[in-house]
Amino acid sequence: MPAKANGEAQGLLTSVVVDGRNSDASPREAPAAAPRLPSRSSNNHSRSSSSHAAASKAAARKASRRAAPREIEDSTARSRRLLISPEDQENQLLKIACVHGPAALLTCLLSRQDVWWWVRMGLRAVEVAIGPRPTDIPYVDECDPTAYAQEMIEMGFMEPLVAVLLAYIAPDSYTQSPRRARPSILPAADEPQQPTDAQKGPAAAPTALANIHQQQQQQQAAKGPRVNLNFMELQTIGLKIVERLVTDDVQWRTEICRVGGVPWLCEVGREYRERAAVLSRVVGVIAFLAAEEPLEVFLQRHDALDRVLYAICAFPDDREMVTKALLALLNLTKAQGHVLEVMERDLGLLPVLVLGRHWHLDVAIMTILCGVLAHLASNPSSRQTLVDNNIFDTLKSALRLDTANATLQAAALKAVVPFALNKDFWTKMEEEGIIDLVAAALVEHPTDVAVMKYGEFLMRPEKPGRCFTALS
Repeated sequence: MPAKANGEAQGLLTSVVVDGRNSDASPREAPAAAPRLPSRSSNNHSRSSSSHAAASKAAARKASRRAAPREIEDSTARSRRLLISPEDQENQLLKIACVHGPAALLTCLLSRQDVWWWVRMGLRAVEVAIGPRPTDIPYVDECDPTAYAQEMIEMGFMEPLVAVLLAYIAPDSYTQSPRRARPSILPAADEPQQPTDAQKGPAAAPTALANIHQQQQQQQAAKGPRVNLNFMELQTIGLKIVERLVTDDVQWRTEICRVGGVPWLCEVGREYRERAAVLSRVVGVIAFLAAEEPLEVFLQRHDALDRVLYAICAFPDDREMVTKALLALLNLTKAQGHVLEVMERDLGLLPVLVLGRHWHLDVAIMTILCGVLAHLASNPSSRQTLVDNNIFDTLKSALRLDTANATLQAAALKAVVPFALNKDFWTKMEEEGIIDLVAAALVEHPTDVAVMKYGEFLMRPEKPGRCFTALS
């Protein structure tokens, strides 16, 4: 009996040592489950092949896991609702706006104007209500966007809306409520302070608190301006609404300026000047507002020209930004006050001329740029500055770019005309070959009124000296 037990125990021990997976097997089955140990006569090739096979199987398993990840089905996805930024179908304020009109929407929006996501829902409702049709929502399709916009202007919808948007311009705030002041870490000026050991000495040093504050300011200056993305989204939706309203309606352009839209617009352009998407919309709205001559006073009062020039200097490679900025500059420089203001800047006319060299192969940009140069050259004090910065190279590139484009040729000829009033400039244009290009444009477009108007003025037999204002 003991011999039999010792035999079973020896078999069980052999099973555990050889194969740990059989450690829980019964004692009677252990001897049969024990594998044979390899003999010493086996070569090392079998071991290496088995290890390589195991490694290849492990690699195959990892590759299969990466190629076909396990998909987890979320059974609650359909029932969940995102309250902060819901879809248009789930936006109850959109339904109120389309069914009950802008008055009901404005009442609901102002009831919780201190909650940013509530304001976002209201702004999105306005954007969809005046947006294009058709949509996937039945009650939105039943709402006429033209009549809706007219009702908005009759009830004075934009004045409280602009006030709400002004309250949410706080790029350095991480709070979720508008215009909440952040406490300063520096003590007040009239607060009594205990002098430190360093201050008691002959060379007074700043306090440790002031040093920390200075370090934080330096770190933040290196990182750039802090932006609250939630507030920036509100301003972006507001800009979309205003841009859609002022695109084709002159009445809305006047209304936006009347309710204080220009200060809000310039403030948004200043605070979010590093965000190309936001600044592009700001410059686009300025371009539409500047198209109306009576509104130039509002734009000049709030330094709208600074936003346009900054957009040109900061984003010279962005075609959309450059196009909108040049359109805004084209409308702004119709007034001599803005021309003088451009001349007073530190960089002056240099950013505009740099665009002419950078986009010399783009027909649309060169056409607008020639119009801007014509407005700038109408001032006698700016012509010499333009000539010193090689404006004739830009005009020559425009005349050679597309000789079959009558609009481009007319814009370039209009920019050449002011320089014909000076004999020295005329001689230089002859040396540059610009006069020959003018003659070629007259031959190419004999039926175009604008080309013939400016071309005949340049090619007249008498000497230069005729007043340019007679052609304007």
